Amino acid sequence: MRFAAKLFIVCAAILLASSVVSIFISPTKVPFAALLCLAFPLFFFVNLLGLLFAVFLRRKWWIVPASTFILSFPALCSYCPIRIISPAATPASDTLRIVSFNTRNFGGHESDSLGNNYVAKLMREAEADIVCFQEGAKERDFYKQSVIPLLTQRYPYYDILIQGTKSPMGLFSRFPILSQEIVTQSGNNHAIAYRVLRSAGDTLCIVNCHLSSIGLNEAQKNVYDYAFRGYVASTNSTGGLQSIVNSFLQAASQRALMADTLAAYIQKHRHESFIVCGDFNDTPVSYAVRRTASGLTDCYRKAGYGIGRTFCRNNIIVRIDHIFCSPDWEPTLCRVLPVETYSDHYPIIAKLIRKKP
Repeated sequence: MRFAAKLFIVCAAILLASSVVSIFISPTKVPFAALLCLAFPLFFFVNLLGLLFAVFLRRKWWIVPASTFILSFPALCSYCPIRIISPAATPASDTLRIVSFNTRNFGGHESDSLGNNYVAKLMREAEADIVCFQEGAKERDFYKQSVIPLLTQRYPYYDILIQGTKSPMGLFSRFPILSQEIVTQSGNNHAIAYRVLRSAGDTLCIVNCHLSSIGLNEAQKNVYDYAFRGYVASTNSTGGLQSIVNSFLQAASQRALMADTLAAYIQKHRHESFIVCGDFNDTPVSYAVRRTASGLTDCYRKAGYGIGRTFCRNNIIVRIDHIFCSPDWEPTLCRVLPVETYSDHYPIIAKLIRKKP
């Protein structure tokens, strides 16, 4: 009994440590590292159980899980920041509110009784300075009829990229848009850099990202739901889970390549003021997020709390939408807006204050 408990304690610690270290390993080189990252919350609770076993043994075995918890603490702060006292509001004249939202075809074009598209309506009511969206609609007439008329009073400047079969993306802004360039693309996904003019001599670079998705079809999503309820032993469920894992590993490798390109772009333009946001299709504990955010501030970790679930379907409770900023900005608020808009994502919003030179 005691040997089994000790073995469990050691294995649990190794799994959690492997999960934390895997954020430094590119899935292009070791694909399995992406699964270890994804399993971080599971391994964290398994290690917690190991700590309870160690306390039961009443010996120094508690040092093993406790040491692993210390190692994993930065990852835990990124995954689920906990804030007992909210930061005091600091009066400032130079502020910025930004929203990032994967709209899923603008909520399937669903509208309220007045004919206002739910997604576009939320964008307007967010009263942001800049709204970045991913997975927009592919019909140009839809924007002309249902989106632009609703938003241009608040956001007079906008850019919408519809490119073949690629997932449409865009930006609505209170500030003039100076330029647009594609930073990286893979399959139907890409990242776009915009320069906006906030005031004379003050240019801000906004990178709107949509990294490679697992792209689960409806059958695979149903398999996941089935497995989530505890029926993994089913033959159909097990085979379906294998296809989900294969899809995940392939997408993780594509995201890693996109993240490497993004990181190189940010490093090349490191003297500019940056906001990087979008649907990364990866959790805070992942290679893609760590690589992209290197040298930047994670707004949710700095000014958010809790898991901050942004994907709201199929029992998948994760934050895969993120906002990062360059060191010249200080996040004072970052939260997820759990509003039903018929998208499978919730929007994430951040309020930033420009630091004094």
